[in-house]
Amino acid sequence: MNATAIQLPGVGALPISINHLGYLSDDIDAAITTFSALGMTGVYRFDTSISTVAFGTMPFSPAQGTEGSPPGIRIELTMPTTPGNRFADRLEENGPGLDHFGITVPDFNEYLDALVGAGCIVTVDMRKAVIGTEGLASTHSGLEACFLDCDAIGFPNVEMFGP
Repeated sequence: MNATAIQLPGVGALPISINHLGYLSDDIDAAITTFSALGMTGVYRFDTSISTVAFGTMPFSPAQGTEGSPPGIRIELTMPTTPGNRFADRLEENGPGLDHFGITVPDFNEYLDALVGAGCIVTVDMRKAVIGTEGLASTHSGLEACFLDCDAIGFPNVEMFGP
């Protein structure tokens, strides 16, 4: 993971670790081909009740894998397969492209309070059963996790995980 900080209005810098980038696609095979051509490796593909998902690792540099080199970042490619859920709605609204940053935080509740207090909106709380997001809940079972819309503070959508 890559340590950085998120700057929140009225709060300041909160340390986070970026653990993945989420990309929405209307053609998962084409997305896998494109990202693989750019260097993504270790592709693992599976289906949920609402989408087809593929994970892979994108290197930061050609030196990845050599001793002392920085690790790559996980890429999450998602193609909605049913309408009426977070992914299908965002793909319809925005088309294919970057959907969210996945972050890990040291204290889930503290960060959730800070992000919501700064203007972010929880769009999916994966700690709870949410109609239409069964695929998310099943793949994130036992985790403190949620999606937040942070447009109000000039930050992209976030998928936040506790430690």
